[in-house]
Amino acid sequence: MQPKKFVTFLFGWWIVLLMVNCSPKHENPAPEKQQMKMLGSWSGILPCKDCAGLDCNYSFYADHTFSFLGDHMIIASPHPEQKYEKGKWLLTTDSILLLTNVNGEKISLRFYRDSLIYKHKKDKSPLFSSFHFYSFTKDDIKKAWYPMASHGYRFAAYGFQPAWRLDIGNDKSFHFTIEGKTQFAGMFSTVTKYVENAEKMMIEAFNESNRIKISAVQRTYLDTINNYTFPWTVTISLSKKSVNQTAEYTGGGKCLGEYLLVGRWYLSSIDKLPINGVLFPPDQSRPYLEFDPFEKRFSGFGGCSNFTGEYEADQDSVVFGQFALNQSDCLKRNYENEFIKMLIDNKFKWIKPREWMTFRSGKHELLFTDKP
Repeated sequence: MQPKKFVTFLFGWWIVLLMVNCSPKHENPAPEKQQMKMLGSWSGILPCKDCAGLDCNYSFYADHTFSFLGDHMIIASPHPEQKYEKGKWLLTTDSILLLTNVNGEKISLRFYRDSLIYKHKKDKSPLFSSFHFYSFTKDDIKKAWYPMASHGYRFAAYGFQPAWRLDIGNDKSFHFTIEGKTQFAGMFSTVTKYVENAEKMMIEAFNESNRIKISAVQRTYLDTINNYTFPWTVTISLSKKSVNQTAEYTGGGKCLGEYLLVGRWYLSSIDKLPINGVLFPPDQSRPYLEFDPFEKRFSGFGGCSNFTGEYEADQDSVVFGQFALNQSDCLKRNYENEFIKMLIDNKFKWIKPREWMTFRSGKHELLFTDKP
């Protein structure tokens, strides 16, 4: 390494170490405008000796309280072990975030360029390499839907203060936690009441310890912590037999089915006629659709021309809006026109078993695969 480059490298690491390691001399609160930047949920992954990692989530509230939820990502475990903490937070004028839990234990993180930096000491060596730096980034709650859908959940709901979560699986299971601890888990087959349609969902069940009533209606709910509007309002009533008391929790919910559309899907057949040289010339690229549920937009290739537009989808149906078509100079487009016309003219029911996806509307069927 050249001397000049080495000095630059060394200086860069020295700045990082100073940035993270220096403790604030004074715990003076930062201006309110700066404090407001902390509100919301922050996520990151920390190392774990006996698991694949500790998936961490901090939620910071306007009253300067925080909650922490850590999932030990244990391989082949459907429900990871969870750690929960809560306490007080303060952002100082030195951009140090001080966290004090209910036991008085403190940790500090550096707020730097819209990230929270945590320094982990690997061993007792004074060398620079003995430190690892991990960052937490502020969550875009919309980006959480896809991984949840891909792991078998079809509905999720959240609430705060206290932090609670409801998951409903494709296997007709449901799981309710408060501050990371399971309060109720069951299957639809064992509930005393179950109602579900396009506008509402109700579940009532009981076990030896608790009775639960879940009510979800298609009415918007504003999450002021993450500044996100949920399409469903969810109310959960939990009665504990041991203390003869009932608590009610309200939050927002989201159907996750449409997030399984994420990605690029290659056309395999039209009305059960395989895509080959008859419909699409062998020298042309394969037609595909690509969905972005976060922006409610799609794009694609018809075999000759590119197109884009908007769409609406729910748990099992999709409707395509007006197309913007960038036509190429193709000798003939009959094969492409058939594909695009079918998309425009129909409301489809969609089914996604693993790597295949089927769109059906009346007598028409489009079969897609995730393999190019």
